[in-house]
Amino acid sequence: MTEKKYRIECALDEIDACYDLLESAPKPGQSDEIKKVVHGCVRKQKAILSEYKYTGKLRKLRRGCA
Repeated sequence: MTEKKYRIECALDEIDACYDLLESAPKPGQSDEIKKVVHGCVRKQKAILSEYKYTGKLRKLRRGCA
């Protein structure tokens, strides 16, 4: 696997993990600060994908989860 494919797959996995965290039931103590950090991580991973000119599909966050 080339480095480009590896980085793209890692970024997609990170986005999935972040969205899973946001879509899961709110846990006690899960503050808005944590949500800001998770959204920042998603933005960073999307920037990596655009750097590699990824044009595939991205998972979208369900409505009402943000």
